[in-house]
Amino acid sequence: MTEKKTDITESTAVETEKKTTKTGRTRKTTAKKTTAEKTASAEKKTTTRRKAAAKAEHPEIYLQLNDRADIQTRDIVAAVKKDWCEKNGKEEKEIKTLQVYLKPFEYAAYYVINGDVDGTGKVDL
Repeated sequence: MTEKKTDITESTAVETEKKTTKTGRTRKTTAKKTTAEKTASAEKKTTTRRKAAAKAEHPEIYLQLNDRADIQTRDIVAAVKKDWCEKNGKEEKEIKTLQVYLKPFEYAAYYVINGDVDGTGKVDL
């Protein structure tokens, strides 16, 4: 005597069979996961790893100057973007690449935007 039963939990279907052995006991067997289910679980693991890596990519960095308060690098980047937009009359979304060179002895940050000579400038810290 064999009965088939399908359990649906967390959007995963697993077939369970009840078999009666010669001694009269009932035994359950579970079908193995399909390839699609294995692939789906592997994809979930990789997206979790990517999210964790994305959080670690943006640490808080502070620049300490002798007689001035600590300056966060994100504040310097914001000042650079604002300066470039005002000087060139362009929008921030037009920035593709941004390079910032800090000169602490001059209390300045020099920048190059989009690798172009027209995208260079200086921001006082």
